[in-house]
Amino acid sequence: MVAPNHVSFYETAALIIGDIHPALVAKIETKNIPVVGKLTVALQSIYVDRFANKETRDQNVQQITDHQKHIVEDKQQFNPLCIFPEGCTTNGRGL
Repeated sequence: MVAPNHVSFYETAALIIGDIHPALVAKIETKNIPVVGKLTVALQSIYVDRFANKETRDQNVQQITDHQKHIVEDKQQFNPLCIFPEGCTTNGRGL
């Protein structure tokens, strides 16, 4: 699932408490947000360090690939993966 960029954390919260319960590709700092961090861990989210080296970024791509492979090929019970393409929130006028 690729969602349009989100304006605030409300969109993410709506997805989490809605019917789909997707795992998210989120910045690593998300783990430290009270309540939200625990929810994203429980949903099997993938955390990205936006300042990481190429090897770490490649590992993130592999994590995303593996997550999707488990859903499609293995038919395992994994939450769908939601990626906001721009990877950040916006003030509504620009990124």
